[in-house]
Amino acid sequence: MKIRKTLVSIIVLISLFAPTVGASTTDEISENQALQDEIRRKLDVLQAEGRSLQNQIAYMDSQIALTNLKIDEAQMKILERQTELEGLATDIETLIARIGRIEESVQYQHEVYGQRLRARYKSSRVSAFEILFGADSLSDVFARLKYLRMMEQQDRRLISQMNDTQHNYKNQKKLLEETKVQVELVKQELEQEKINLEARRTDLARQRKEKEHILAITREEEANYQRLLEQVRAELEALLSALSGGVKIGPVKKGDILALEGNTGCVCSYAVGCNPPTAEYPTAGSHLHFGVYKDGVAVDPRPYMESGELDWPEKNTVVTQEFGENYDFYMRNFGVPGHNGIDMTSGYGSSIFAAADGVAYATGEDKQYLSWCNGPGNGVRVEHDNGLVTLYWHLK
Repeated sequence: MKIRKTLVSIIVLISLFAPTVGASTTDEISENQALQDEIRRKLDVLQAEGRSLQNQIAYMDSQIALTNLKIDEAQMKILERQTELEGLATDIETLIARIGRIEESVQYQHEVYGQRLRARYKSSRVSAFEILFGADSLSDVFARLKYLRMMEQQDRRLISQMNDTQHNYKNQKKLLEETKVQVELVKQELEQEKINLEARRTDLARQRKEKEHILAITREEEANYQRLLEQVRAELEALLSALSGGVKIGPVKKGDILALEGNTGCVCSYAVGCNPPTAEYPTAGSHLHFGVYKDGVAVDPRPYMESGELDWPEKNTVVTQEFGENYDFYMRNFGVPGHNGIDMTSGYGSSIFAAADGVAYATGEDKQYLSWCNGPGNGVRVEHDNGLVTLYWHLK
């Protein structure tokens, strides 16, 4: 009942998240982030509660709701950046026009000042004697002197105006360059938001696929979910044990046959969708779990195989589960960032090949972890000179 109330509250929160007419994008982003914080608090509550299928689905629904909000946030930020770019483009046009007018003003002032300098030069060649005795009267003398002083004051005023115009011109040019730099920064932010949006969409597709996987494999029954938890826990323990010890087989070359594909260990319980091995169907759950480890940590085998550093361990194989799949389920329940290998199958009894040169060890379980597993698991570990370890599990 508590989980159902949690789900209802999340759905209500999301339904309330409708952009208000006239509200700024910044306000909408703030509301979005507040909703994200609320869902994160719900996730913390769900994480602390007991493990059940209902709880797991509630957790996944909350993750999906959170991712949807992150997608909305990324889209709003993209719109915000695009609007900002449009505003900056308008600012640049305005600045360019303003600078053009200032340049015209500077050119005009220089022309006027040139004329003033020529006039000043002519006036400076008039001696005091000529002013005094060349005048018709004393008032004419004073008029001439006043005219010269006015010319001097106008020259100073013009020089001051020219200095102010030049200073304004430099400021506008500086502002233009700063605006251009801001445009580039906003463009970078816009590209990052677009990357974020695609990442969120990828997360959403992964989370929906994971939910469908859990529902399908458990057939929406609590008992099946609990057995799934037991199965995965048993397999993780077995794989960890297989990374050490074992019986030394000896050196192997890339492409050497190591063993045959089988269904030993907890490959897939009949309680969670797979049939138990019988005389009629002895190959139930048959597949190869292929793991690659660097310094004891599981890494994605695919980049190594695509680069050619490692070969594919099966020919004409079909991948049934990628590395890192079902991330939320593994991380939440076991602290593992998704499935820690690649599951593939070429069919029961298919040849398993060494992915690279190394030293091989036969490794397997000395016990059957769960009564309903297909017996103890069998595998081969190959240690390579480059520090990698490859593990081949569920062998015949």
